Amino acid sequence: MHFNYSNHFVPSPAITRKTRVLNVVYNSTNNELVRTNTLVKSGIIQIDAAPFKAWYEQFYGAKIGSKKSKVKP
Repeated sequence: MHFNYSNHFVPSPAITRKTRVLNVVYNSTNNELVRTNTLVKSGIIQIDAAPFKAWYEQFYGAKIGSKKSKVKP
């Protein structure tokens, strides 16, 4: 069975969002699991951060990833 989405939790603000799993990045037990993108406990995965970014921008009112423009005197 192949899963595309999973729930992820960020402890500091205590929020959970359903995110898309993009890739398995690292697994300490077997490199074959990384090559085949197999999800196992204690594996490191890459997720789509759009739901967390949207929550942050809505909650704090600040855009992430954009630099403040300097005003010339």
